[in-house]
Amino acid sequence: MKTCTIFRPRKYGPIQKVSRVSILIGAILVVLLSVNWAYHKIQMGVSEEAAQVTVSLYVAAVLVLIIIGLGLAILVDWAISHQRFIFRAPQEGSCAEFIARIWGYDVQYRRDTDLPPILATEPSINADLYPAPPDKPKRRGRKPTFPLERWLPIAAKWENRDPILDAFTLGELIIEHLGSNSDGTPIVSEQTYYTTWRPRAIKELQRRAKARQKAFGSKKQDDLLSQDSKP
Repeated sequence: MKTCTIFRPRKYGPIQKVSRVSILIGAILVVLLSVNWAYHKIQMGVSEEAAQVTVSLYVAAVLVLIIIGLGLAILVDWAISHQRFIFRAPQEGSCAEFIARIWGYDVQYRRDTDLPPILATEPSINADLYPAPPDKPKRRGRKPTFPLERWLPIAAKWENRDPILDAFTLGELIIEHLGSNSDGTPIVSEQTYYTTWRPRAIKELQRRAKARQKAFGSKKQDDLLSQDSKP
């Protein structure tokens, strides 16, 4: 079984930078050349006024498409970073993985290795000379290293970030608040945040926000009552 982890690297590589700049310049050239071609064709065939009106409508349509494209880009970026919709668990070599890599994310797959089977003891071993060790109690799952309180500032900053303006990653937040391994990776994986700590942290932050609102409302009501009681 494979587990998938999607994260954004700290910096774009040179290939990604060159490809994005080339695509942007190419798109601008295509729009400008098409507008110029349409303007001259209509000017020669009909009139200059008709050419100006047509070009204005063409530019307005391009602006609308740009706004729609930005909205879709923000939606896709949010879906990839939160692993929602088709990006929840993309298969290796799938279209979702290809889109995530184009968007600047790294996709890593881990294969869960099965433990080797325990070999049966030989019946020829003398039980008196080599007694069997006592049965040890089964160990429970490892307890979380960090309490929920340490995850609250990470969840508050990550869930309220601006995907366009904020350039930090979830891994950087984990390193900032919890620390890192010797190789520079977060001490707790990003997948652990989404599978274990994110629902708990969001629920706790919502509970505290409601408590603050309730306390603020009661305080405001007390201030109004005190003002009314004054002569």
